[in-house]
Amino acid sequence: MTPGTINYFYLVAAAMVLFYAIKQNNIKQWILMAASIIFLSFFGVASVVVCISLSVLNYYFAKNAQRTQFSFLKLVVINSINIGVLFLLRFIVEIDINPLLFPVKLGITQKSFFALGIGFYSLQNIAFQIDIYKKGTSQIFHF
Repeated sequence: MTPGTINYFYLVAAAMVLFYAIKQNNIKQWILMAASIIFLSFFGVASVVVCISLSVLNYYFAKNAQRTQFSFLKLVVINSINIGVLFLLRFIVEIDINPLLFPVKLGITQKSFFALGIGFYSLQNIAFQIDIYKKGTSQIFHF
């Protein structure tokens, strides 16, 4: 099923109805997360793995900032990872790599990651980390 089909529209509509029918905010967050993973899975397993991996990594850095001082070096490291993943998935996939120089196939298709919206997602992660660096975690985490 691809976006733009009627079945995909029905799935999005069902997720929206379910989201607005539930009153508890913590259940709404789980519904949004599950719907996001389901929608990403239509573009391939690699999209889901990249998205979840980046989410866990950014969450780990943010939670670590609660326990220790979130230094500028940690900010540079996590944002370099976010930018590196963005660069790898947006630009390296487009480059035709000579098989003699790089014999390993990445197994990544352009279709899977263009649909992911990796640029927006990476920039959101970077903004999240900068907010934590500037404001501290007490104002970011509310759970």
